[in-house]
Amino acid sequence: MRRINEDFKRSITVADAAMDKGDYSLAVDTYQRVLKLEPNTDAQYNLGSLYAQGKGVAENFMEAAYWFHKSEITGDEQAGKLRLKCTSDFVHQGLVCVKDR
Repeated sequence: MRRINEDFKRSITVADAAMDKGDYSLAVDTYQRVLKLEPNTDAQYNLGSLYAQGKGVAENFMEAAYWFHKSEITGDEQAGKLRLKCTSDFVHQGLVCVKDR
C-alpha cells in the first residue's frame, strides 16, 4: 500500500511538471495513470482542462465535461461550472456543424 501511495505522489508531481513545461501529452498520460490508482480532484480537473482546450489530446468537450463532473463530485465546485460550460459548448458545436451542412 505504501508503494502505491509513493507512486501516486510521484506521478502527480510528474504530471504537474509536464503541465508547467507545456508537455501536455505527457501530462494527459500521467493523469490518466494516476486516476487508475485512485480518484484525485486536481488530476480530474486538470484532465478536464486539457480535453477542453485540446492540449495533449484532441479537443473533446464531452470528455472534458466527464472529468469536470468527476472533479465536482470529489469536491471542486468550480469544476461543476466548467462541466456545464463544456456541455453547452458541445451542444453549440454540434448545432454549428449541423447548420454548416
